[in-house]
Amino acid sequence: MRHILTLLLIFDSMGQKAFAQNIATASGMATHAISFGLILIVFFVLILKYLSEKKSNRLLQKANDELIAAKNALTRSELRFTAMAENLDDIIWFTDTELRRMVYINKSYERIYGKSVESLYNNPESYIECIHPDDLPDLTLRYRNVTVPKNNIKHRVINRQTGEIRWVLSRYAPVKNSDGETVFISGIISDITPLVNAENEKAVQKQIIAQQAKFASLGEMIGAISHQWRQPLNTLYLYMQLMEESENKEEIAKYIEDSMKLIDHMSDTIEDFRDFFKTGKQPEPFDAPRTVTQILRMLAPQMKANNITYHVNCTCEKRSFSCSNNFDPGNPPCRNLVSGIANEFKHAILNILQNAKEALTEQNRPERDIYIDMSAGEGKFTIAITDSAGGIDTEFLPHIFEAYSSDKKEGTGMGLYMTKTIIEDKMNGRLWAENTEIGAKFTIELPCISSETQQP
Repeated sequence: MRHILTLLLIFDSMGQKAFAQNIATASGMATHAISFGLILIVFFVLILKYLSEKKSNRLLQKANDELIAAKNALTRSELRFTAMAENLDDIIWFTDTELRRMVYINKSYERIYGKSVESLYNNPESYIECIHPDDLPDLTLRYRNVTVPKNNIKHRVINRQTGEIRWVLSRYAPVKNSDGETVFISGIISDITPLVNAENEKAVQKQIIAQQAKFASLGEMIGAISHQWRQPLNTLYLYMQLMEESENKEEIAKYIEDSMKLIDHMSDTIEDFRDFFKTGKQPEPFDAPRTVTQILRMLAPQMKANNITYHVNCTCEKRSFSCSNNFDPGNPPCRNLVSGIANEFKHAILNILQNAKEALTEQNRPERDIYIDMSAGEGKFTIAITDSAGGIDTEFLPHIFEAYSSDKKEGTGMGLYMTKTIIEDKMNGRLWAENTEIGAKFTIELPCISSETQQP
């Protein structure tokens, strides 16, 4: 029995020793595993940090390259702007929003004001020393609110070097950023002394407006020439290809005949445009219906390109005719002479038709029509131009013929003002506007010198 108990004690001692060894072994393995895991974590963290830094460096380099490119582009733009501005006769200037710091002004300031640009950079209000004392109070009042665009502030300046008094036309406007915040005030000052010396203030204003209206008409006519010539040139090119490919003499002769007709048509077009830009000095009799159809013939391709149809009706004492821009209006069978400068009358008609075209295209209506109704009787020639654009805003209608008054975003307010000046001041006629059921209607009434029927 004693031997058995001894054996049991020996076995129990051996089991406890093995158990302790197992625990020690397991503990060592767990320590190694934790250490290995920590090493892996550190390794991955280092890799991620390396990749992140590499990506950051790449993005930083890209941003730096873009910044350098933007700076270079800005420098080039500044150089181009400076080169352009320094060669202008007008003064170009930029200031901060409170007119307390001059950001830029070109050298024309020195020629007109007789002071250096450095003096203006040092003291932005030093220009006041050059303003004529009689104009200073009004000028200061009009410059008070710089956040509102001001146009055509006319005043006198005294050249500090020569003592010469110059008339200038000043305009300025706020420059806004993408958030609508005003960041700069920009302005332009033009020397208009020659104009003021030539005529009185009212005449000068009319001359400026007339010149600007003429340039606007020039743009319209260039567009009309483009539309007039595009299709004939394409057709001529096609005829040339067909003649190269054809061996049939009759076909070639037919292509040549058709080509000559197109060339004659293009030649007639050039004559129409040349007549439009002729400068007339003295009023003289001209055929009003024929003059109107000449303008329509020039504008017909533009009308078609904008899906606008014009309808012409002429009712005279002896004969009448009708046509649309699907056909060449030709020369009306009636002849009604009025007195004036034909090209100025053309400008007046063009301004009304251009306004009608813009109104129709802006409204984006499916049906776009312009009606031109001419009539003569009792010593008067009348032309009424009506569009189908819905009419003029009733609040704006009483001011439609005022200078610089426009209800269009890009309008200058010069066209209709000049039209009324031509019709009423120069041709002793009448011009008025009204709304109809379909749109705006402009009516011109002129004294008619004579009426007769054209020979067929």
